[in-house]
Amino acid sequence: MLVDKTEFEAWMERIMGELYRISRKLDKAENRQKHLNYLNGERLYDNQEVCQLLRISKRTLQRYRKTPTTCSRLRCST
Repeated sequence: MLVDKTEFEAWMERIMGELYRISRKLDKAENRQKHLNYLNGERLYDNQEVCQLLRISKRTLQRYRKTPTTCSRLRCST
């Protein structure tokens, strides 16, 4: 099956338009998600982000939260 150049270009424009539309939706969703991670202007981190920042495992983070001295240094909420 051969496709002529104009038909091919029309399909490519349609595909690119859809990709652009999806990209805009993802950007909006990402921005909405970013706003949810703040409380009183202070950035909130989830467990995975804390582990990546501190370069520790989830188990180590759990142990840190159980230890009162470590927890006070890290400002953990229990």
